[in-house]
Amino acid sequence: MTRRFAVMTAVALSSFIVTGTIYMVDKATANSAPTQQPLVYSGVLEENGVAVTGARNIEISLWNDEASTADTNKACSTLADGYQVEKGRFRIALSATCKQAVRKNPDLWVEVRVAGNSLGRSPITPVPYAVSAERRIARVSANGPHDSTCNTAATCSPTPLATRKLDFTKIQADTDLRITYHDNFRSYAADGMARACKWELYLNGSPCSSGAIFGSVYSESDDNHDPGSIRGYCSGVQAGSHTVQVYVSSTANLQGYCHTGFNASTWSIEVEEID
Repeated sequence: MTRRFAVMTAVALSSFIVTGTIYMVDKATANSAPTQQPLVYSGVLEENGVAVTGARNIEISLWNDEASTADTNKACSTLADGYQVEKGRFRIALSATCKQAVRKNPDLWVEVRVAGNSLGRSPITPVPYAVSAERRIARVSANGPHDSTCNTAATCSPTPLATRKLDFTKIQADTDLRITYHDNFRSYAADGMARACKWELYLNGSPCSSGAIFGSVYSESDDNHDPGSIRGYCSGVQAGSHTVQVYVSSTANLQGYCHTGFNASTWSIEVEEID
């Protein structure tokens, strides 16, 4: 998936002309965390009216002012020495500093320099809500297996389910996580006594620090196999690698015969990074 941040055209006062686009590349697969998302400048470079082919030194800078050359007004700069331009086309991944700058202030100006020659500055015109609506999702899903962890009438403390977990990478430090877990839940009142089981989503081996995310199933005399979903939000999570895992336990004073999944039914965990 590609998220386009801005479109601009810069016309040089020299022999070079460049037109370009800034956009976000967002990649994720069904069973893996999203990759790091670069902010990219993609352009077409002409020299004396002819599309350039060959090595060129290209520098992309973002400014918070149309004309100032003071370093305090430069948001970031990315230099690509000896970049191989092919039929006028080039594509340069900008620095992480540039990505942060656009995220904080989309009202910037972009300047392209070729061999040290400035091709002028053009304003970035943001696509409405493009930055704030950026979605980063990691997910995992499978059919089964059935897991009988905490299938006992004795007290069962929170125990991780080895088959229900998701490793992912959080991109930004200042975003929240929306975590959704779907499965088949069963608390078996085999002896006719009221029983209850609890399924909780742990982050890196502990409950979410901003508030527990869990669901419980209560049973008196039945043996239902009920599909359901648990969803919650977790704040204050730093950027980097993390693991969400399902923990099951018996509910206080209502020790249950807990079962997770049934007959190879589908389960899934999804983590969405949101603003």
